Amino acid sequence: MSLLKDIVTSVSAIAKGMGKTYAEQSEPVATELYPFEQPHLPPVSMQSLALIKDEKGEDRCVSCLACEKICPSQVITIERHRNPAGKGFVLDRFDIDMVNCMYCAMCVEACPASAIVTVQDFEMCTFNLQTLKFDKAFLDEQGERADQWYSPKFGVEYRRDGKIVRAPLEEQPGGLAEMEKQRAAAEAPTPAKSGAPGPVTSSVAPTAIAEKRVTTVASAEVPAAGSPVPPPPVDVIVAKPADEPAEPTTRPEGFTPDPNRARKPAKRWEPVKKEGEE
Repeated sequence: MSLLKDIVTSVSAIAKGMGKTYAEQSEPVATELYPFEQPHLPPVSMQSLALIKDEKGEDRCVSCLACEKICPSQVITIERHRNPAGKGFVLDRFDIDMVNCMYCAMCVEACPASAIVTVQDFEMCTFNLQTLKFDKAFLDEQGERADQWYSPKFGVEYRRDGKIVRAPLEEQPGGLAEMEKQRAAAEAPTPAKSGAPGPVTSSVAPTAIAEKRVTTVASAEVPAAGSPVPPPPVDVIVAKPADEPAEPTTRPEGFTPDPNRARKPAKRWEPVKKEGEE
């Protein structure tokens, strides 16, 4: 009987698995034929680094050395010289050793001009590690070849017909949440603007206020007609003589201070000697 039960269970399990397999054949294919089809990666993915130039073809980098100083792996090397034609510096060398790079993107976060950005070029497998040491020419080429990139200052940017265009808000990191916040703020009811302040109302009846005022005036001391008005009271502080003893402080009943009381010196700690030890 147990053998027949095992046979039925095995046949039903096989039937369920084959049914699932045949059902999946009618579903659309989700497999990407890489490397013939390149995957679509989000712009904020950190795959490689690049240097971006503006629309005039000039470097965004201002040679401030912020990325070189903040790099925890110390893989960025920058050389510069003073600009003889004006203020600032001219960039001579910009090298990144991607072999030792830890892909933390702190250089991208620190760049004030969004010159160094993250790009989606992840195909960097090689047998020669020297090819992973990027110089400025290769970083510029990476930036020219990229059609989208990300930087914290400008967010996601695209290159369209030789122009750099900032992506719309819905494509920015956290853009959907920001749009929802703006939509909620627009739909919120606007409080009515109040004009001049109205009269101050009180919960106490006017009759009670009048009676209280009359009672207070009647209870005050009113000088007789023709008598001089007494001056207002003035607080007078009388200083005690120096030889007068100070008033004793309040002590609990039955307390007698000890005049011979003195602070005893602390007893020096000495190790306890066991019997037989010298």
